Amino acid sequence: MAASGPAARRDPEVAQAALARLARRGDRRCLPGLRERVAAGTARVELLCSADALADDLWPAIRARLAQDLPAAEVNALLTGTQQWRGGGPAVPEVVAVLERLSRRIDATGELGSRAGSAAPALRGMRDDPAEAGALRVAAADALWHITGDATGALPVLRHFANPSATTATTERAPVANEHDDDGALSSRAQEALRRIEHEIAAAVPGNEGDDDRPDPAG
Repeated sequence: MAASGPAARRDPEVAQAALARLARRGDRRCLPGLRERVAAGTARVELLCSADALADDLWPAIRARLAQDLPAAEVNALLTGTQQWRGGGPAVPEVVAVLERLSRRIDATGELGSRAGSAAPALRGMRDDPAEAGALRVAAADALWHITGDATGALPVLRHFANPSATTATTERAPVANEHDDDGALSSRAQEALRRIEHEIAAAVPGNEGDDDRPDPAG
């Protein structure tokens, strides 16, 4: 079944269903339609999940889209829809960058946190998976804290990677997952996120406002 027949052109839902059927079969005829939707920001989670057999062909389009400044809902769709795809290692820099942009935007517009909440399951999976690249785990921990305000899961991950010797040991244990990590830069990013979170936690305690004489969290 083609995904570009008359009915599909008239009804987006028909087109979506046709693409999903082709994608589940690994039928490469759906690739132009899938790439078009990724580029337009209209690729839904369900459609991307159905295309896991075509992951190698679609990662370049996903990476190109992630390199843009995307709304939270689309970040969620792309991360959730590709979570089970193989071969995602080369996309780690783009995923880290999009999560860092998302965190900055939540800082600037607090209401974004609730709208981005649907991304929490995918981010939690990245943060807590020891096989993921360290840079990805740090970015996911930071973004998830911005979204949920719950530091319980973020702090252990950030404290681990804030210690340069820990990042080196992790890289040695999982060289493939961490091939994109620079130990010094990773430690610095983790320390920065950790200082920010611990500062806000301390500031929320009565009597601690403006206290900047706390020890370095990485120490």
